[in-house]
Amino acid sequence: MGQFARASFFCVVVFVALTLGQRPGHTAETRFALVIGNAEYKAGTLATPANDAGLVADALQSRWIYGHRRADLDQATLRETFREFLGQVSAAGPDAVALVYLAGYGLQFEGENYFVPVDADIARDVDVPLQAIRVSDFTQPLAAMRAV
Repeated sequence: MGQFARASFFCVVVFVALTLGQRPGHTAETRFALVIGNAEYKAGTLATPANDAGLVADALQSRWIYGHRRADLDQATLRETFREFLGQVSAAGPDAVALVYLAGYGLQFEGENYFVPVDADIARDVDVPLQAIRVSDFTQPLAAMRAV
């Protein structure tokens, strides 16, 4: 990972309110939180993501109905976890609110931000889009649900 992962810790909080406007008699929103803490990388263990993700998950537990906490996800599991999360948020309808918290390695490449799964093998710059997950792959589908 070396030169491409200059920051040893990456944290992004994405808060997407998926409301199309309150409808009369429909005051309650369904809240979803996905908290991911990746610490156990091939290159070595990061000290804080697991703890930080735990603290965030604990803080959200009382406020968010559907909370999911995951740790040390490889690329396939990370993508599947997010797919499941998108399905749950989408099924909840237009008044759903979603929060995504990511802690672990992150980097920027060609103007895009990436979150790095624990099984990533990034030796060269061309490996970044193949081995890491673009943060916009998380945010764009959530934002697009506003139009549903």
